[in-house]
Amino acid sequence: MGANIVPSEVVEVGWNEEYIVAKQIDNGKNYFWIIQVDNWEVTGPLNQSDFNKQKYDFIKDIKLIEVDGLDKN
Repeated sequence: MGANIVPSEVVEVGWNEEYIVAKQIDNGKNYFWIIQVDNWEVTGPLNQSDFNKQKYDFIKDIKLIEVDGLDKN
C-alpha cells in the first residue's frame, strides 16, 4: 500500500485536471496541500495566507468541498 501524501485528517478537497487541493486539520490547525496530478509534486503544508497566494496564482478555479459531502460510491 502506498504512503500517505497528506497526513492527518483531510476535511475538504477540490480538483481540476492539473491539481488536487486538500485542507487538513492537524492539532486543531488548518493546513492546505496542493498536488500536481502529472508528476505528484506536493506543495504543503501551507497556512491560510500562503495557500491564498498560491490559489490566486494557479488554482483559482478549484472550489473546496467538504469530504463528508462527497459521494463515496
